[in-house]
Amino acid sequence: MRYQFNIILTALLNILMANVSAQFTNNYWCFGDSAAIDWSNPLNPIVKSSAFFYRNGSSSIADTM
Repeated sequence: MRYQFNIILTALLNILMANVSAQFTNNYWCFGDSAAIDWSNPLNPIVKSSAFFYRNGSSSIADTM
């Protein structure tokens, strides 16, 4: 009985946590050589340029630009 309860509880928590979002955190992704992506609208991300200029495989993720 306890085993079945644990499985049902785990399944329920997984279903409830599937739709959790963090209030639009990590919206702006900046990559080396001045490339950036604005994910404010997940259906239509916007490609931008940034002041981030490094050519050796670097990136940054932030809430605001």
